[in-house]
Amino acid sequence: MCETAISPACVPDEARSGLAFSAPLPEVPTAQAAGASLAERSARVGEPRRTRIAPDELDRHLQALGFAEVAIPAQAEIDAWYIRGRQDGLRAPARKTIARATV
Repeated sequence: MCETAISPACVPDEARSGLAFSAPLPEVPTAQAAGASLAERSARVGEPRRTRIAPDELDRHLQALGFAEVAIPAQAEIDAWYIRGRQDGLRAPARKTIARATV
């Protein structure tokens, strides 16, 4: 239902837009020591880590902002899509995830 001109429901499919990005995940207990030193190193070079957000919280936030479709794959899905078949042991980063949001 089209309630206002800026409502995502009012935007025709061909005019929809979206974004893809990586987002830092909350610290996990086993990574806290390494995460703290990584955060400190990042801050020293001008890239402070100010926000960490759980995927379910990010999903709710993006939908509240008006994004109609939000996709945040699990680490296993990211590995399957991008890392499958590698023989060098590379895996998706445990401290970040990727997300896609479409208006």
